[in-house]
Amino acid sequence: MAKTQLRPEWQAAVDEIWAVLNRTARTQEETAERMKETDKRMENLQKTVERVTQNVGGLNRSLGELIETLIAARLWEKFPAYILKRAYQRMPIPVS
Repeated sequence: MAKTQLRPEWQAAVDEIWAVLNRTARTQEETAERMKETDKRMENLQKTVERVTQNVGGLNRSLGELIETLIAARLWEKFPAYILKRAYQRMPIPVS
């Protein structure tokens, strides 16, 4: 296939356009790689957030149980002063 000869000023423009397209393609490849890295980091961050959330939830539950054990166990004695009736008292389950 014969190559068409262009005017020199047009050839310069075509060469510049091809150079820009090549740079754009390389930039898009780099961006795709960075996106993959970012996706991996986000996935790791999500796992970390889930672990921390689970730990905080466990901490809240533990603190609630501690409060119930230390304070609520005797709180029912104060109910008559506030005209409250005791529905039940939670008994801690011993851990073996």
